[in-house]
Formats: sequence, structure tokens, C-alpha cells
Amino acid sequence: MLKSLIHHERASYDLRIDYSQPLPPPSFSEADQAWIASLFQSITKV
Repeated sequence: MLKSLIHHERASYDLRIDYSQPLPPPSFSEADQAWIASLFQSITKV
């Protein structure tokens, strides 16, 4: 019973998302943003 309930919840997940709306921007901490920026800088230097 629990397995089928979990499966049903996962199966209906796509019905709860409004795909007509734009994606929200990701929320990263300032530390994560700095890490991402340094990662991109190191990649673009190659």
C-alpha cells in the first residue's frame, strides 16, 4: 500500500508543475555564487 502511494505521488508530480511559467532563478548562497564564478573563469581560460 505504501509503495503504491509513493509511486502515485511521484507519478503525479508533473501535473503539479505549471510548465507555462518561466523557471525561477536558482537561489545560491554568496559563497556558492563565488565558487561558481571561479569555476566558470577557470573553464573559460582553457
